[in-house]
Amino acid sequence: MPSHDNPGWDRALYRYAAVSQVQSLVLGGLSLAEAVSRASKQDFADASGRPHSAPRSSLYRWYRDYGVHGLDGLFDESRPKRGSSLEADFLRFLVAEKTTDPEASIPEVIARAKEHGIITGALDRTTVYRAARSLNLPMFRHPKSDTTGMRPFEYAFRMQMVLCDGKHFRAGSERLRRVVLFFIDDATRLVLDAFVDTSENAAFFLRAVYQITATFGYMGACYLDRGPGFIADDTDRVFALLKIPLIHGVAGYPPGRGKIEKFNDTAGQQVLRSLAKPGIDPEPRALELRIRHYLRERYSHHFHEGIKAVPMERYSAADQPPLRLPTSEAELRRAFVLSEQRKVRNDNVISWDSVIYEVPLGHAGTWITVYRDVISGDLSVLHQGRAIKLFRPDLQANARERRDGAPARVKTVGPVTTAAELHFNRDYPQIVGPDGGFSEPSITIGDT
Repeated sequence: MPSHDNPGWDRALYRYAAVSQVQSLVLGGLSLAEAVSRASKQDFADASGRPHSAPRSSLYRWYRDYGVHGLDGLFDESRPKRGSSLEADFLRFLVAEKTTDPEASIPEVIARAKEHGIITGALDRTTVYRAARSLNLPMFRHPKSDTTGMRPFEYAFRMQMVLCDGKHFRAGSERLRRVVLFFIDDATRLVLDAFVDTSENAAFFLRAVYQITATFGYMGACYLDRGPGFIADDTDRVFALLKIPLIHGVAGYPPGRGKIEKFNDTAGQQVLRSLAKPGIDPEPRALELRIRHYLRERYSHHFHEGIKAVPMERYSAADQPPLRLPTSEAELRRAFVLSEQRKVRNDNVISWDSVIYEVPLGHAGTWITVYRDVISGDLSVLHQGRAIKLFRPDLQANARERRDGAPARVKTVGPVTTAAELHFNRDYPQIVGPDGGFSEPSITIGDT
């Protein structure tokens, strides 16, 4: 049997767990095909607790190999090591450097070798990294984040912490991919609202945050997962303007996400899995109506084991502090307007996400501040004290429009005095005074 020090031991153990699951299902009366199909929908943990999926083809192979060779059949086959393509002088230098300086990175070792003249051309750092691994040299590792202080959290009052997560599901007869954002109040477990779209992105998330804030008021803090819709510069900037702390969940840290995952399982079982069938409108607004009906008519009025209370009753309890609502819609909307600098091209347009927009005349060649409303997607600039919304140019109309020359310049108000006139007046001063009288210039000694 392979040694426990074998680097493939972890993989063999989770494969054994998968095979054991298949065997138990077969013993329960299922056919091998049915047992493999059911087991392929589960994850199996290795010795370190990391989950791994088990495709059907792999399950069939592991089941067969285990039946023939036992646990030995679940280890990866050993492969002969290929010789290194690196020069012997460089390999000796690599061993010496990594032995004396274990924290030296591979690019640093390569740079040192070039400085010593051991190598002259380019060297692939991946090749060097593999050589260092095969030589069992000490490799630099970023320290793992300290998780000793991590604890599950729970807040005492409503809107102190709002948890948000996206749950993917299928809808309609064509099983179209959709995502729903759930906003869960941590203290009361009330699901404040749900929003559906075709994909998870920052614009979708921020529109949902706007609706939540306008309806329920400012949250004390917001806890998010690490989805693509949440890890975005726009998201961080908007929350900074709202003055709401934004907390991104740490990957692989389940205590902070346990409530979200538990609710996702409940919603998946009770409503989402019933949406992938004929007769269900897959449009996001239609799906929102169904999900919101479930939340408001069923989930919010049922006893919640985690808080030993009904979410809606707990949220509306008399001991809950008053909500902190925006003073006006304009105040709230300002937090969702972001500004950026853009250079105006000589043809009086700016480029935004590879799309050109016309700006008012007079800004060609200058830098201007562009304001973007993340809710509507509109762009605007300040021109002569007014906010002007930007539009894409009508290129066909511009092609037909007659050009009368360069744009008119700003006209000077009143008469002007040029440098040439000033020079002339100095050389030929007036001989008639302001009152119309003539005054003979004084003559000094030496004048002729």
